[in-house]
Amino acid sequence: MARGGARGGAVTAPADELPLLRLWEATLHELLDDTERFPKRVRYSFVSRIDNAALEVLEQLTLARYAPAREVDAPLARADAALARLRVLLRVAHARALVPAARYAARLERLDEAGRMLGGWRKRGGGRRAPLAPPSGA
Repeated sequence: MARGGARGGAVTAPADELPLLRLWEATLHELLDDTERFPKRVRYSFVSRIDNAALEVLEQLTLARYAPAREVDAPLARADAALARLRVLLRVAHARALVPAARYAARLERLDEAGRMLGGWRKRGGGRRAPLAPPSGA
């Protein structure tokens, strides 16, 4: 059964949404499409963990986006931790030949970009607004 990812005519984030949320939403669709291709034998061990970590990032970024300024740090830290879990899970999945090298490299690039943007937001003191673009030098 299809999850309705990029192949299923996914709805894109509004143009006025924060760039980090737009980036992550697109990355989430790609990850969900990737995990659909995993064999059944790893559905519980890898698929559920990767999907849940990716969804956790989206949820925490959304909470941070709409939280009062004094409450932004905690969801940003949780999003950062979920990104770290996701990196490890993808690395192990790649090592077990569940993710082809080209797809793995593309996903890591997206995760790194999201991590830089998230780091920039956190460096700003977790202010209400996320950075509009990745930090310079990225």
